[in-house]
Amino acid sequence: MHVSAESGGDGHGSELAVAAGQIFTRTPAAGENDTPPSGLHWRTSPTPIREARQVARRVRRQLADGADPEDVLVVVPELLSYRDQLAETFDEVGVHVANVGRPPIQQTQVGRAALTLVDCCLSDPTQQDVAVLSSSPAVTLGDDSETVNTTTILSLIDRLPTTDLDRLQQELDDDPTTAIDHFREDIETVSSASREKTIDALRELFDAVELESNAEQLADSGEGIELTALETVERVIDAVETVEFSAGERGFGDGTSVDPVRYVADSLEGQRVAQRTRDQKGVVRVVGPQDALGLSYDHLHLVGLTRVAFPPNRTRPEFFERIFETLPDVDTVDRRARARYQFAVLVGAAETVHVTTPETGADGDERLPSPVLSEFARVTGLEAETVDRGVASAGDLQRELAGLNNRERETALSQAVDEQMILLRTAETVRRGVECVENRAKTKLTSHDAQLEPETVAELHETEALSPTQLRDYARCGFRYYAERVLGFEEPEEFPTEPTPLDRGSLVHDSLESFYADLLSDTNGPVDLADYERADLEERLLTSVRTELDALNAPTDGAFGDRWLEQLLAGLSTPSKNDHYGSDHPHRGQDRGLFIRFLEYELGADDAVLAVEEPLDFGASGDEIRVTVPDGREVAIHGRIDRVTVEDDDGVAGIVHDYKTSDPTTKLTFDGVEFQLPVYTIAAQRELQKQYGEDLRYVDGGFYTVEPPAEVTRKRSLQKTIWRKDGDRDDFDRFLNRDIPERIADISDSIGNGGFHTTTLEADEAKCKHCQFRDMCGVRHHRRRERVAGVDDEGSYVPQRARSDSFYDDLGGDEA
Repeated sequence: MHVSAESGGDGHGSELAVAAGQIFTRTPAAGENDTPPSGLHWRTSPTPIREARQVARRVRRQLADGADPEDVLVVVPELLSYRDQLAETFDEVGVHVANVGRPPIQQTQVGRAALTLVDCCLSDPTQQDVAVLSSSPAVTLGDDSETVNTTTILSLIDRLPTTDLDRLQQELDDDPTTAIDHFREDIETVSSASREKTIDALRELFDAVELESNAEQLADSGEGIELTALETVERVIDAVETVEFSAGERGFGDGTSVDPVRYVADSLEGQRVAQRTRDQKGVVRVVGPQDALGLSYDHLHLVGLTRVAFPPNRTRPEFFERIFETLPDVDTVDRRARARYQFAVLVGAAETVHVTTPETGADGDERLPSPVLSEFARVTGLEAETVDRGVASAGDLQRELAGLNNRERETALSQAVDEQMILLRTAETVRRGVECVENRAKTKLTSHDAQLEPETVAELHETEALSPTQLRDYARCGFRYYAERVLGFEEPEEFPTEPTPLDRGSLVHDSLESFYADLLSDTNGPVDLADYERADLEERLLTSVRTELDALNAPTDGAFGDRWLEQLLAGLSTPSKNDHYGSDHPHRGQDRGLFIRFLEYELGADDAVLAVEEPLDFGASGDEIRVTVPDGREVAIHGRIDRVTVEDDDGVAGIVHDYKTSDPTTKLTFDGVEFQLPVYTIAAQRELQKQYGEDLRYVDGGFYTVEPPAEVTRKRSLQKTIWRKDGDRDDFDRFLNRDIPERIADISDSIGNGGFHTTTLEADEAKCKHCQFRDMCGVRHHRRRERVAGVDDEGSYVPQRARSDSFYDDLGGDEA
């Protein structure tokens, strides 16, 4: 078959036209010295995805070089298979295209909004419906687009335990709540409308959310398909209205079970939206071979020209093909001849032609070139060029940079800037990002390890006085300390369905404080529980718990809340006074709640409570003490001691108790992670010395575990732990008066010098699992030992727990 094509241009175009007219003729094959026509290229890519990226990259380069978008034509024989890949890739590189298939209406902003609104009329709107509508540029809820903030709504939805819209509105401010109320009223108007007025009410709903005006704004910004989507929505509504009216006129529409809104929803689901002709101005056209005929262009891209795609495979079984061949009245077109004709006409009308083929298909099978392409290569001497670099967008560039060395990376960045793939400032950002990654991989601290200048710290962070909790937080992880206490980042509010461990801890601490504060108000001296009737103590403790429970903002309703309260209050006082007393039989074993266990444990103790919830300097008006560090400086420490008791047996001994509602580890205190107990002990020692003088033998401190549902015990004190490790009183004094001040000084200096490095502890001990910054800190626990050396070089604090030795090693005993 010989095809002659009229050229759409001159120069390159006529040369290509002549070559295209020679396919499938007796024209000899091109010789070794023959060169293909100028402007003709054939490139292969490993996969269709890489091929699509290459096409997008070249189209963008042509546009950057001054080509008019309307002069660029992309022809894809397998348009259905390539449609999504091309649409996504062209969107990534910022090239506007038209005629990339007919997307479903729900893939447009207007269509998705209309479907969501209709669904809300069929069933009560949910939190997710409001989130979708508030984030849609096609919808306005409230006075303007800022009234209902999408970010706030999505954040709340992620944290709320229910999808109920009322619960969401309870957490929102007045303006968005009012806007959502009006929206729900409009929805209810449609849902409750009579059959004859439903369509009108639906139109009023669309008007209320400004669907039409928003679609026009989207069209003005280049999204012309949104107006087409709006026209499709209106056409469906008009059709449903017409059907409803006709059915009613003929007497068979009344009383049917399907309402008009359901008809609208079902009809919209199957609609597809096509680009309008006037929206194709100033954009690159992407079409199939048949639709390309008759279009004007200068630059042609033939995509996916493989054997299976061009000529297209038969669309009916061979049996029926042969039937049509034997029927003289049925004029069938030879698909091979049609493909040759299309190819010749398309190529002959172009000034430049870029042919691409994938080496494999989406299924991984090998793809061979189209026989038409192979014949064209024969007569022109065209050879395929393999292109592995599928960089068409910033995302592609980022993926490619991962496997390059510094020199290759600079070349790739420079090329990306030259091809206008990224801006120059973006390249600089990439370079800084790579430098950050490389530095974070080093064990030595660098400028990317939250190392601040002292002047910056002084400006951002108040460090005149530290608390034991601050000391612990820094010892666990300097970076988390920096994020929370210097930058002020806060965890988002949670909405649990039952009391949290924090609620439990607050209730236990506050209830015990209130209980003993009430008893201390009865006397000027220490409180001895043996001086009281047990029934009176139980009733006082129950009253304290009730008072604090009323002040606690925690969900205690329902079966889970009842069980939680019973674990705390079972067996306390009497059933008539305690709603969570439990069963009537005697409370033994697990039947006894935490507070009755605590009271029984206290009644068996041989000490008396002297003070509860007192500031560290509880003998004076201030709430802080000053710890003298080895270089003579004083570091201010503030906080509150949970409880101080005294024993009077051959002299006075003071005991500091630190309540814990989880099982504490004393070793973390001795090895420089926890500071509450030793700091409290130092503070109590000073104050009790003022009160008792020479009668004071010593002051010790220990954890007091009050952990639901049944754990009440006093842990081994600091001094007794040292004795058990073969230590003595001198070791105890050294720990309180030398080691603790040294650690406080190191942490104070590290904070002041801006050393906010990531943790050097194991992940469990640093509480990484519960850290909200764990996805951004870049800590590498497997290189912890090397990291310690790097932190040491900078002079920042490293807890002894992170090192190979322990405080216990100097005592001579075995660890337990």
